[in-house]
Amino acid sequence: MAILITHHGANWNQELYDRTMERVIPDPSNPPDGLIATYGGPSEAGGWKVTDIWESEGHWERFRDETLIPVAQEIQAPPFDSDIGELHYKIVTERVTA
Repeated sequence: MAILITHHGANWNQELYDRTMERVIPDPSNPPDGLIATYGGPSEAGGWKVTDIWESEGHWERFRDETLIPVAQEIQAPPFDSDIGELHYKIVTERVTA
């Protein structure tokens, strides 16, 4: 079952996010197993917000434990909070570009 995760890092910014992404997903054309989509941008509450869609919680946990956490520890990234839930509905278009 697909899951939707929203991460918020109050002490994160674009530079830290970009540096992290370069390490955890160095080739966006070859995403980690189970990743359907990821979106990142500044949060209105301050800091940085990332929303991910994964094929399953197991896929997310494997990426988190084997890739994301080791990189975050290595670059001494500040913590972030995550809200995880079942994905109920999605619409995906090609109209938005980053």
